[in-house]
Amino acid sequence: MKNLIALVAFTGILMNGLVAQNKSLNWLGINASASAGELIRYGKETDGGISYNGKIGFLIGFGFTRVINDRFDFESGVEYSRHSFNSSYINDLGQSIRSFNPENVDLISVPANIRMKFRKQFFVTGGIQYDQRFNVPNPVTIDNQTGIGLNLKFGKEFKLSGQQILCVSPEVRIHSIVPFFPEKNQQRLTEIGLRLGHKFGL
Repeated sequence: MKNLIALVAFTGILMNGLVAQNKSLNWLGINASASAGELIRYGKETDGGISYNGKIGFLIGFGFTRVINDRFDFESGVEYSRHSFNSSYINDLGQSIRSFNPENVDLISVPANIRMKFRKQFFVTGGIQYDQRFNVPNPVTIDNQTGIGLNLKFGKEFKLSGQQILCVSPEVRIHSIVPFFPEKNQQRLTEIGLRLGHKFGL
């Protein structure tokens, strides 16, 4: 009888450990996205000067997720993104002058987000990010995007296994909401894109 009780107790402890492993509190992941970007002067009229035509941008990065409870997670990480813009303007003779080479906006971003989880693995993630522009060309015509930005994502998770999750989420990212190098009528890089993520439970 004692052996049976011990066996039942051991089985219970083992099952509890397996369940705990399937409910990881910490997750590491990789992210990638493609997005369309625009340089927008919110609440300000354009000065009729240089206009910009953006190409499809991309983002790659590493993410960290910490489960807070059944409803909320905290997310952070390090991300690299690039958007490229060709510029054009009208000179004094009324001729359209276009750039031969695009100007790149390269950013390293560190987000601090809160994820709210819903039924059927849907979620909404929002928060701020610190953006640092680097590899700045000379001359430069696009305002420095270094500063604090905002991001918002709505998506769905797909469990590949107990310890692997695929995430798909449309996203909006606005940079330089609080610019560290403000300019008059500050340009704010605004992105609308689609993100894919793959997370691994620890």
